[in-house]
Amino acid sequence: MVAVAVTGGWLATTTGELALAAVLGAFAVAMTARWPAQALATLIVFLPFQVTLLAFAYRVGAPAPFVRAASGVKEAILAGLLLLAIDTASRRRPRLDALDLLAIAFAVIATAYLILPSVAPSLLPTAPRDFGVRLLGWRLYIGIPIALFAARHIFLSNEVRRRLGRLVVRVAVVIAAIAVFEFLFSDAWNTIAVDALGVPAYKREVLGVFSVHPSDVRFYGLALDRSVVRVGSILFSPLTLGFYLLLGLGVTLRRVAGADRARSIGSAALVGAALVFTLTRSAALGAVAMTMVTFRNLPARTAPKARFGVLLACALVLLVPVSAQSGLADRTRSLAADDPSRQAHEQGLIDGVRTLVAAPLGLGLGTGAVVGARFGSQQVGSENSYLQVGNELGILGMLVFIALLVAVVRRLRRARAPDGDATLTLGVRTAFVGLALAGFFLHVWNDAALAWTLWALAGLALSKFPAPDPS
Repeated sequence: MVAVAVTGGWLATTTGELALAAVLGAFAVAMTARWPAQALATLIVFLPFQVTLLAFAYRVGAPAPFVRAASGVKEAILAGLLLLAIDTASRRRPRLDALDLLAIAFAVIATAYLILPSVAPSLLPTAPRDFGVRLLGWRLYIGIPIALFAARHIFLSNEVRRRLGRLVVRVAVVIAAIAVFEFLFSDAWNTIAVDALGVPAYKREVLGVFSVHPSDVRFYGLALDRSVVRVGSILFSPLTLGFYLLLGLGVTLRRVAGADRARSIGSAALVGAALVFTLTRSAALGAVAMTMVTFRNLPARTAPKARFGVLLACALVLLVPVSAQSGLADRTRSLAADDPSRQAHEQGLIDGVRTLVAAPLGLGLGTGAVVGARFGSQQVGSENSYLQVGNELGILGMLVFIALLVAVVRRLRRARAPDGDATLTLGVRTAFVGLALAGFFLHVWNDAALAWTLWALAGLALSKFPAPDPS
């Protein structure tokens, strides 16, 4: 009988694959300890590009065991950053503050829900019995506190932090450009994804994820009475893409409002257009909130505020026809009609509240929308990030997560960059505001590309060891 071991993001179906994954993971951990800045940069790039990179590697002949093992690089890098942070903290002995304690508490709760069904199944009778399913659900949550804690406790210069912030914007711009290409040349993008990159074959033969339409990677939605393509770019999901672009938009808006205005206008326009083409209404609402926050935080009666206001007015004029052409305007108007999507959201919210009342301890890891849908263990889809945490990790887990989120936003509001460059700090805070709002309507933290990147950037902005730039 073939034993299946699930560790991090990869599936090992044989002992040999497990050994190969362990070797690759150990190498990644060692390299991370030696070059943490480069490891963080690798993580920022690899997370959103993982599917396309590994699919192409499989397409050109890389064996499935190697591809499966290589997918665990991201978990190995995160583990390496955590080990380095623990080592740094043990030597410098900083005092653990409330933010550290909340991150540790959330990690402990998530880990308890991973282990309890195996040692005390009566406490969580609804949790999946398959440890591998729970482990994948655990990974979605544990990456958040680890990314935050590790990034806070590693020693990086201010210049490295600025470069990592710029790298996030560049990655978002590339992904947005692909999304715009997909919108303009939908058939061509589908051909590239299916035939050149081999994405469906990779998902089917390596990940075991089957699609109803194996020759079409596109996502279709309804805008009133017409079917429209909702772009997903390399993330292959309009929801995931819409929320990921909020991260890039948050930092970009701050750069537009600051000294990097001229170079960032084009990036903001491209990311904004791609976000519109996802037709994700909650992401669009988050973008509006982020723009208002950026404008409000600029000093009153100043030239930067006036310039940003003019640019905002121009953007609105341009986005109106774009929204109408893409279908976002029609999808927004459909909220007032008998919209199946709206009804599904409302029913999901009701189910989430009822589940929280009926099961205050939660249903267990792997019962949510992402992992549960993949392995047939989904018991509730609350359409709300906060209720979903409670539905899986109980009321206590939900409250700790909300407290952690609020604490991060408040700390980012008070934080002051030691070198005077607040672009990263304010940009990350702006992104948190937009995503926290979008989280009331959909699950925004269920993808590692967004969650790990954003919480790691928050850790960098709130570093325990602000390091001067090398002279």
